[in-house]
Amino acid sequence: MIGRMLVSSVSVLALAVVLVCAVVRPFRLPEAVFALPAAGAVLAVGRSRPTPCARRPSGSGR
Repeated sequence: MIGRMLVSSVSVLALAVVLVCAVVRPFRLPEAVFALPAAGAVLAVGRSRPTPCARRPSGSGR
């Protein structure tokens, strides 16, 4: 129960921080400065898993 709440809290907090920083742009930094660490935090708590980008769709016809 606590683990699930922690994962959800980290995800929501990361989203809120990235959205606020994208609008406010503190120190005129690009959005990626905040988005990449937030994505790392979401991956670290296990909310999402990285997937290989090179997979070919099964219905590609090749």
